[in-house]
Amino acid sequence: MDINVKCVFVFIFFVIFVLSWHCYNYYTIWNPNPLVEKDNWPSRLFYISFILIAIIIPRI
Repeated sequence: MDINVKCVFVFIFFVIFVLSWHCYNYYTIWNPNPLVEKDNWPSRLFYISFILIAIIIPRI
């Protein structure tokens, strides 16, 4: 791939990773409500983006 495409991929996944990490901290620290934890989508997005970064970046 071209170097610009690599940078775009890394930037997109980094933004997703940071946003999901921020939402995850918001849900766990500022809103410790068990009803919210039942559907905690930021934590799933956090782990999915982390796995995607770990898989895709070495392949580029």
